[in-house]
Amino acid sequence: MVAAVALIVLALGVGAAGLLLSSIAQTRSSVLRVIDTVGPPKDHLLAAERANNRSQATLAAAAGAIGEERTRLLSAAIIQSQTLTSEWNKYRSLAIGLPGESALQDRYDADQELAQATTSAALVPILNSTVAGMLPQSEVETHEAVQRDLVQIHTLYRAADRESLAEIEGHTARLELLIALGASLALIVVVAGTIVGWRVARRSMAERTERAAVSVLADFETRLRRALEFVNDDVAAFAVADRALIEMLPESRPSLLIADSSRARLTPIGLDATCGVSSPDECPALRSSSTLRFPDSEALDACPKLSANATERCSASCVPVTIAGRGAAIVHLVGRPGIAPDNHGVPDLVARSVGERVTLLQAFAAFQLQAERDPLTGLLNRRSLETATQRLLDSGRPYAVAFGDLDHFKQLNDTHGHDAGDRALRAFSQTLQESLRPEDVTCRWGGEEFVIVLPDCDAATAIEAMDRVRTNLALGSINGQTAGFTVSFGVAHSTDADSFEQVIDRADAALSIAKKTGRNRVVRYEATVSPSDVLT
Repeated sequence: MVAAVALIVLALGVGAAGLLLSSIAQTRSSVLRVIDTVGPPKDHLLAAERANNRSQATLAAAAGAIGEERTRLLSAAIIQSQTLTSEWNKYRSLAIGLPGESALQDRYDADQELAQATTSAALVPILNSTVAGMLPQSEVETHEAVQRDLVQIHTLYRAADRESLAEIEGHTARLELLIALGASLALIVVVAGTIVGWRVARRSMAERTERAAVSVLADFETRLRRALEFVNDDVAAFAVADRALIEMLPESRPSLLIADSSRARLTPIGLDATCGVSSPDECPALRSSSTLRFPDSEALDACPKLSANATERCSASCVPVTIAGRGAAIVHLVGRPGIAPDNHGVPDLVARSVGERVTLLQAFAAFQLQAERDPLTGLLNRRSLETATQRLLDSGRPYAVAFGDLDHFKQLNDTHGHDAGDRALRAFSQTLQESLRPEDVTCRWGGEEFVIVLPDCDAATAIEAMDRVRTNLALGSINGQTAGFTVSFGVAHSTDADSFEQVIDRADAALSIAKKTGRNRVVRYEATVSPSDVLT
């Protein structure tokens, strides 16, 4: 009888232990689902919402600011927009395919594309304006649509999170019931408690270590970003990145390989020659735009370049540097075989920071070019002409000004359409640049009018230059390279007036004479001009 009771108790104990272990496993599975599956994409969505809000708020503040404050706010808005793109891409890579999620992702992509287009359209007037203003309502509405899309997707993940938490609570209640009914299984509870305590202690130690590493990384990130703020070109930015890698990861023998402008070659910075890649197309990390880690250089799936160039068995990590969505450089680290170097995310931080800085520098250069240049012809616009000639004016050097106007341009537009007119403007601008010296300043004054400033040039030489433009334009028409049209010029010299604006007015007056006396000619400004003074 005692033996039977013992067997029954033992059977009950084994059964209870089995149920307990099953509940623990189910609870662990639910917790892991929250932590590993639902949590990460939800966190990236929240970060994307914040970045979108901050970008829009900063852009609105930039529209209302002027001068250096506007430039600083535009810089911050661009960085927040890049953060939004980065967080969205991270979310997409971790998305778990909740019901309705795919449709919301497609709607976000469409709304985001529209928002980027409206923002780009809004930036040019902001940059060109010298007074405070407001963002267009269309730009505000498109960004609100993007925010609504993010919130709706985030809501799906919050619902999934709540569902998982409800599962955890159910499993927890089951555990509590089993523990309450398992007084005879105290030993199991004690053992389980000991195991849990040991795990908690180990986790606590790991968390303290992780917090210390995070603190070091945060300090490094602050110093790195401050250093990058001091640079104004790509070369200096990459030099800062190289110094940062050497400072933080000397034992990993870091090297930085940078693609040239043609993306034909990779130029290494650093002494380690383990990476034998010579062009971006040869680098698997750059081709895939993702970090690759190779625990063993002699492994079957190791990078062939690593296997061929390593002087000894090693591991390696390759982190791509992305600039404006394209791989532009690679951070290469070497370690002991068995574990590829990770270094608490330092390489990824350096790659991301230098990529963001260079992207920002290139974006500002593009915005500056767009603000200074006429979009159709590529010549300076009227607003930027005075800035481009200011050094010449300050030096007191002599100069000539030619004021040109395409003959019968309205008739060309009316007869052949505006596309033909645009082609004529582009063709004339190309002829103008090919016919003049590199130091001559060319500007589209407006419509079919052009202003050319010729430094260190007398009136006779300027007339010869404009005649050369007319001749080359005629030759292009004969060869079929340009449409059949001509141009008239008025020429004035800096000695004809006291100010740059007055010299332009004199050249414009001479142009009027050229138009009235037959067109397709060059006229020199004179205080009193008669038809006999016209030079053709």
